[in-house]
Amino acid sequence: MALLVGRLVTLIDRRDRDIAELRDKSARDTRLAALSTLAAGAAHELSTPLGTIAVAARELELVLESTSARQDVRDDVALIRGEVDRCRRLLHDMAGRISGPPGEAAEATALTAFLAKVAGRLTPSERDRLSTDVPADIDVVWPSDVVTRAVVNVIRNALQASPNGARVQLTAIVDPVDENGQGVVVTVEDHGAGMSPEALLRAGEPFFTTKPQGEGTGLGLFVARSTVEQLGGSLTMASEAGAGTTVTIRLPVDVTSRPPDRATEAAAGPGRSER
Repeated sequence: MALLVGRLVTLIDRRDRDIAELRDKSARDTRLAALSTLAAGAAHELSTPLGTIAVAARELELVLESTSARQDVRDDVALIRGEVDRCRRLLHDMAGRISGPPGEAAEATALTAFLAKVAGRLTPSERDRLSTDVPADIDVVWPSDVVTRAVVNVIRNALQASPNGARVQLTAIVDPVDENGQGVVVTVEDHGAGMSPEALLRAGEPFFTTKPQGEGTGLGLFVARSTVEQLGGSLTMASEAGAGTTVTIRLPVDVTSRPPDRATEAAAGPGRSER
């Protein structure tokens, strides 16, 4: 009887932890859906005025080219057009970053090709500071664009956290993600100032950032974590003040064949979580 009661207590404690994880994940998914709606609405509402400004700036640029206007005035008009184009790209990228994985089908791709795509999303100066260590090539079945955005978000956070010129290490290994099969583990390690235990606990919350005011939205890590979790993976962080930060992303090799989340199974009761 004592053994039975002890086992039941253990199972109930495990179920409660899994249910708490499920509730936390559900809350993050709800916030992600709200942010996706906000991003889509902002992109829609701002696309028309930005397009109008771009057309007007182009017309003004053509007029100035046919006159003897000063070069600095022409440069200012070209700057306006360039900044408008940049705003449009940022809106498009924001809408894409916050869109969930269901927007893209998973397709087979080589891991090295995927990481090359990640590098292609970085600027030349960012690529110069990135060191990579990739194992023998394997095929993965992922929604490539969605996972690429998540990894790029993490890399850029690491680059911004590192001192000027300091390199960031990206490593990818093939390893069992869990008892259900093979997976890929991607780690991004920086040599920045690191985070305090309090900041580490909050890292990944929407709109929380340790960057100086005006340099970050606090959404990159939140979106990356939500994306990875929706694909059956996980994103964890390890950091110490003064010792840098390591972000670890774990994903199944084939996200289309992943089993149901353990927390979802456990929500039905302690007996089912064991089977």
